[in-house]
Amino acid sequence: MNINSFHLKVIACLSMLADHVCYLFFPKLIILRIAGRLAFPIFAFLAVEGYRHTKNIKKYLFRIFIFFVISQPIYQYTFNPRIEKLNIFADLFFGLLALYLYDHIANKKDALAVVFMVAIFCNYIGLGFGFFGILLIFSFYLFDIKKDFYKLFFIQLILLVLFIGQMKFAYSSINIALPIIWFAIQFGYLIPLCLLKYYNGQRGYYSKYIFYTFYPLHIFVLGLIAHSI
Repeated sequence: MNINSFHLKVIACLSMLADHVCYLFFPKLIILRIAGRLAFPIFAFLAVEGYRHTKNIKKYLFRIFIFFVISQPIYQYTFNPRIEKLNIFADLFFGLLALYLYDHIANKKDALAVVFMVAIFCNYIGLGFGFFGILLIFSFYLFDIKKDFYKLFFIQLILLVLFIGQMKFAYSSINIALPIIWFAIQFGYLIPLCLLKYYNGQRGYYSKYIFYTFYPLHIFVLGLIAHSI
């Protein structure tokens, strides 16, 4: 199997679409929810790849921030979220900001502490993935998907278990009981690792704006449909 960035972008966008369609229209269609777990880890991985190869990291961060601002009112309109109050661009922005700070702090113990501080901070401002998203991005930066596959899998498994526990607590605090199947579905976040092993490091054919435009556009369209039914 030979997978480039374009293939990963398409898979992640389709995964995200399936997840949102399921959430809004077919909440009992479990297979779509599982498919939807592929999106964020792939986008996190590609964001790290973009961070490594961009010629101007500040412009890269600014571009993600701008699309966060553009997408936020659309996200609010469609989902009216109760816990995950910020859209996925916020997770990517703060995750990459953590990498930037890590790279620019000479003492790596202090740098690591700053990364964890950013992760904890993000857990309290309504990011969809909170500390899990930040540290997932950081794990892709620290470990090579091919050479350190089993280390990466184990670390992300631990992060996922902590994330599941945190989400259970968050939902129970607003009196929402999560079904048992919900917990099983979340382990789908580990599936993309098996796919990313075959990433060939090539861009393939794609515009860097595929995800940037697809995200707010598809949410807006789904929102229009959902509110008209």
